[in-house]
Amino acid sequence: MTTPGAMSADEVAQAGLWRDQALAHAVEQAVSADDDATVLALARSYDRLLATVAVRRAGEVVLVPAGNAERRRRGSFATPPALAAELARRALPVPVSSVVDPACGTGALLRAALDRLVGLGVAPAEALPRLYGVDADPVAAQLCAAALVAHARRIDPGLPGGVAPRVVVGDALLGGS
Repeated sequence: MTTPGAMSADEVAQAGLWRDQALAHAVEQAVSADDDATVLALARSYDRLLATVAVRRAGEVVLVPAGNAERRRRGSFATPPALAAELARRALPVPVSSVVDPACGTGALLRAALDRLVGLGVAPAEALPRLYGVDADPVAAQLCAAALVAHARRIDPGLPGGVAPRVVVGDALLGGS
């Protein structure tokens, strides 16, 4: 049985492809313009977007909240900033040489780890390369890397160019195929 108003699998895939292309382009444009505020806003918006599904209502496509089963299927659970900060505080009592998030999404935990390392006396230019992220979603990984740099530049506007975290596309939770 299908949900009333549900879109076909092909329609959902096409909508997801369009969304990903549009977001990737927006991130590239914001990064090339050094528009850190937009990069960070895109990361926050993407987290919220992944918590929705597209359905048809009265001939229009609208976004509605995704249920837990759909979010589990997608693996999309964003960490709220306050929780990320508390986790970073507890996990990083002292500066460390590396922080790894195997399912980084748009980087909430890694941004909190950056804040924590800076709070422990590590310069942003030294902290950023200590951050490693992996995500199966290419757009989330792109947003994570860009948001980390944007966040670091908010902390240190003089951050040298070329300093970056190491964020890659992959599925660290399932391992290689």
